[in-house]
Amino acid sequence: MAALRHSRYSVRDPRSPRGVPPVRELQPHTGDHLRLPLRSRGISHGSPQRRHRRRRILHAGQADEPSAAARCRVPLRPLRGVLPLLQAPPSHEARPARAPASPTTGKPGPSARGAGCPSRIGHRLRRPAVRCLGSDTAESRSQQCLREVEEVTDPGAGSAAFDLSVIVPSKNCAPYLPTALTSLLDQDLDLGRTQFIFVNDGSTDDTAELLDEWATRFDHVEIISNGTAVGLADGRNLGLDAARGEHIAFLDGDDWLAPGHLAVLLEAIRSLGTDFVRCDHIRVTGKRRELRRAPMAVRNVPIPARAGILPVDQTTLVDYPFAWAGMFHRRLADTGLLRFPSGFMTAEDRPWIWDLHLNGGTCAVIDSPGVCYRRGLSDSLSQVLDERQLYFIPAFGKIFDVVRRDADRDLFLLKAIRNWLAILEHQAKRFDTAPWQLRRQFSTEAQAISDSLPWEVLKTVLLESSRDRRTAVLQMMPHRAELIQELIR
Repeated sequence: MAALRHSRYSVRDPRSPRGVPPVRELQPHTGDHLRLPLRSRGISHGSPQRRHRRRRILHAGQADEPSAAARCRVPLRPLRGVLPLLQAPPSHEARPARAPASPTTGKPGPSARGAGCPSRIGHRLRRPAVRCLGSDTAESRSQQCLREVEEVTDPGAGSAAFDLSVIVPSKNCAPYLPTALTSLLDQDLDLGRTQFIFVNDGSTDDTAELLDEWATRFDHVEIISNGTAVGLADGRNLGLDAARGEHIAFLDGDDWLAPGHLAVLLEAIRSLGTDFVRCDHIRVTGKRRELRRAPMAVRNVPIPARAGILPVDQTTLVDYPFAWAGMFHRRLADTGLLRFPSGFMTAEDRPWIWDLHLNGGTCAVIDSPGVCYRRGLSDSLSQVLDERQLYFIPAFGKIFDVVRRDADRDLFLLKAIRNWLAILEHQAKRFDTAPWQLRRQFSTEAQAISDSLPWEVLKTVLLESSRDRRTAVLQMMPHRAELIQELIR
């Protein structure tokens, strides 16, 4: 039976053959979607002890069967706490709140507003080393942290001060930050060798106060505050400028991680020796949980990064542009491959992922679906239809530029054009309800990108597309009269 295997659990694939019932989404608060291996010592299939053992394993989230990574001879650490991940985010409200310790007295202070810490990680409260950067207020709490706590010093020798730098940009994420920060404290990492960089991108809610309150729970923290929002791309770039770790990971302020997820990725990238690793994730829409796999069948072994681009007519790793779904070696940041296009408010990850796979050396896809990605939030920028949604057009302009500079441009241009037409179809349907000025701007800018492409290649890809796609994008194509004649023929 085809299955998605991990070291502690197995989730049935919806594409599984042999009549296996499909599981199209991971429902919370149920164990029916899990298939846990129950190979136990001395217990037969029909014995009552087997049922008892199944109940015990469901509670413990453990199994005796070796992981897919172990079968591939990759010494990865098992991902803990899968059942809580699939059922609900780590709640900071359902457990007794614990106020952060005072940096001066070390005693717990008053209860933090919406930032309760589970008691099981209360022992991790330490005197931190904090650097608070970029605050635009004369007497912010971040500056008080800077005066009261000694600045972080580089631990140990070597070119990198830390094993890992985690960059967390956030804007108006106060309702979700406690969940994200709680999950960061449960990653099985050496906190003394881990740097956390929090970027407050012009938030107008309690994000700044929450970051200050939670900073006392980490060993090495840098808080970067922007008085005016600069966008996700430049927010991540600010974090990259401050990162001093040998490896780099991203997490958005409204998402969260499964326990031990970063430790799994860190061990994988070290063991495999790749420039970066990618992983699956779980899409969270309200109470729904849906496993989303990175589109690569070859798992837990190093492959050339360019192997994630083709084939043209299938979904590949360049169609999976999530920066938080993986971990990256510092040498990519040193060469500029991890930087996002400055000034972009949306679609910043499209040219980023193409440049990464064209020039990033080697990569690997790891069986570790430990990122919970929230979708459908009412205050998300993806839910707003305005001129900021037009950034996908210059994003594809940058994609075509980097493909044209490549020695194998003829090989990859077909894939890039197919991606352009697919995204253009999706956006054309969205902008049908936009004001006419915005629709006109959309059509003019999109046609300029299409005009810059080789006409014969563009025409070939377009004629091989579906009828719905041809109809949606026809107005943004050059030589429309010739296209119409070809379609009629």
